[in-house]
Amino acid sequence: MYIALSDKLLKEFLSYNGTGHYNKDLLAKLFKYLQPFKLGRYQSGLLSEPILKSLTGNNSLISLSEAQNETDLIKDTKFKLMLTDNLNTYPYINILGDEVNINYNATYKTTENRSKAIKHIKELLLNSNEIEIIDSYLFPQFGSTQWDENFQIIKEIVPRKSIKLKLVSFNVKQEHKSALRGYCNNWNISYPKLNKNEIHDRYIKTDSIEILISSGVNYLKDISKDLTYIVKEK
Repeated sequence: MYIALSDKLLKEFLSYNGTGHYNKDLLAKLFKYLQPFKLGRYQSGLLSEPILKSLTGNNSLISLSEAQNETDLIKDTKFKLMLTDNLNTYPYINILGDEVNINYNATYKTTENRSKAIKHIKELLLNSNEIEIIDSYLFPQFGSTQWDENFQIIKEIVPRKSIKLKLVSFNVKQEHKSALRGYCNNWNISYPKLNKNEIHDRYIKTDSIEILISSGVNYLKDISKDLTYIVKEK
């Protein structure tokens, strides 16, 4: 399991699960950061044995750690963190004060189909008015397999409506521009040249989110290489 909860937050979580009254505002903050968590053996006295067994069964959000103190419990988690409502130094995250990015990510191994990822990214971009795609290999030789893949991906994920579209890369040719304009003349497309400091960056950005694509945009189609994509708030 990924994290630990302070005694106070654990009590609030247990109260939410039917053992008493709970602080709605505090629980709303907790749920923003909540991951499957470990409950220390020293914390098990906060609930009865039947409830303990029911909450830590198979496929539960909670697993039981044999840790007898807070330090050992935190060490027994995957992320080595504890959520609290009053402590700000490592290894604590104060859910009332700290701002921690919440990311969604998925990884596809070689040969795994990525259609689910494409559909997810398409939905993320659907209501955007401005989209920026950054990839140094966005415009390889016209007619190459990689360009065909990139072009197909752009057509699949970018909404076909009036939109500002920045395609940041190298080596854009008139043939690329013509192909994109021919597909959707409502796109207001610009082609900024990639900064040398961004050569290895592969991002899709809107006004509210960033999508990091580990191997390059074309690997949403090309399954010859692993791919991870990470979605985060800007």
